[in-house]
Amino acid sequence: MNRTSSSITAWVPTSKLTEPSATEVSKARRAAAGHAVSEATGHPRRPPDGTGLPRLEPGPEPASGSEVAEALDAFGKLTASSFRDIERGALVHCFLPPEAAVAPLAAFGCALVAAMSVEGPAGGFGSFHSAVLRSGPKRLEVRRLPSAAGAAAVLLVGGADTGRPGLARLQVERAAARLLGA
Repeated sequence: MNRTSSSITAWVPTSKLTEPSATEVSKARRAAAGHAVSEATGHPRRPPDGTGLPRLEPGPEPASGSEVAEALDAFGKLTASSFRDIERGALVHCFLPPEAAVAPLAAFGCALVAAMSVEGPAGGFGSFHSAVLRSGPKRLEVRRLPSAAGAAAVLLVGGADTGRPGLARLQVERAAARLLGA
């Protein structure tokens, strides 16, 4: 006889169902509580469900922040702000519209850069340094800035998608170069 659950769409034979071990139950409880522990290191790790975004604190704005924001005019009017990842120490430089929810986007950008930095082949891609996300009339570019020492900085630029992706890309590259030179 087969059974189904409201959360499982496939038929599962009852002969294949087994009770979880005490270890599996313990791991599941820790993960659900946000206290998952890496089996390799024994250190706490962030749960993979999106609640484990990096914790950020306001960071120092680059000296050229307002000038860079003005130069990114392909995205519309932007304001500059910066955050620091408390755990890794990485700086996140944000250039976003004034009405944007900057802190959650900065945490997302930081987590995305961590995923982009994986050296092993991520589905055959390996590591990469930038990503462009679009949602309707909005565009968000996330770029990992190289760092000689410590965690790589993150550049996050978002705003209106004006239909000129080449100009937007060029302006982001110039902003990255300016921030690296600062």
